Amino acid sequence: MSSGLIDTSSGVPPVLENSRAALPSDETVGHRWAVVLAGGDGTRLQSLTLKIAGDERPKQFCSFFGAETLLTQTRARLEPLFHVERELFVVTRSHEPYYREELRNVDESRILPQPLNRGTGVAVAVALVHILQRDPDAVVVLVPCDHYYSDDEAFGRAIRSVLSSAEQYRMWSCSLAPRHVTQKSSTGG
Repeated sequence: MSSGLIDTSSGVPPVLENSRAALPSDETVGHRWAVVLAGGDGTRLQSLTLKIAGDERPKQFCSFFGAETLLTQTRARLEPLFHVERELFVVTRSHEPYYREELRNVDESRILPQPLNRGTGVAVAVALVHILQRDPDAVVVLVPCDHYYSDDEAFGRAIRSVLSSAEQYRMWSCSLAPRHVTQKSSTGG
C-alpha cells in the first residue's frame, strides 16, 4: 500500500485544477463515503456559542459565518462530492436537540449516535466498522464539521484529488492546514 499527503497550499494536481464540482462516475460513486464528525462538545468556544446561540451548544451547531451552522455548511460542501446515501454523521446523543432539525432529512441508518463523546478515534472507528460491513471496497473521507473553510471550491478540488489518489493507491492521507491555529486544552474541545 502506498500513502501520501497533499499540501493544499501549493495547489492541487493540474489534472483536477479546473474540474467542476460534480458527482464521481457511476463505477466509483458506490464506494466513496464521507464521514461527518459532528460529536465534539466544543468546550473551548462555549462562551462564544453562549453569546451567539443563547446556550452552550457545541460550535458545529452554531452560525458563525452567515445564517447557516457549521454542520449545514459542511453538508452543502459535500453535496457535489458524495452520493447522499454515502454520507454518515457521527453525533453524540446528548446533542440531539441541536442536530435533530438539521438532519431531519437524513435516514436514521446514516446517523450514528454515540452514547457519550469519547473522542475522534472512537467516532472514526465506529464509522469505519459501519461502512466496511456494508462496503469492503469503501474509500472514506473523514470530515470534521466544526471547521470553517473560506474556499469551498478549493476544498472540493482537494477532496476530489484525494479520492482519485485513494482509489488508485488504496490508501491516502490528506490534511488541510489551518491559517489560524488554536490550541486545544487537555479537556477537549
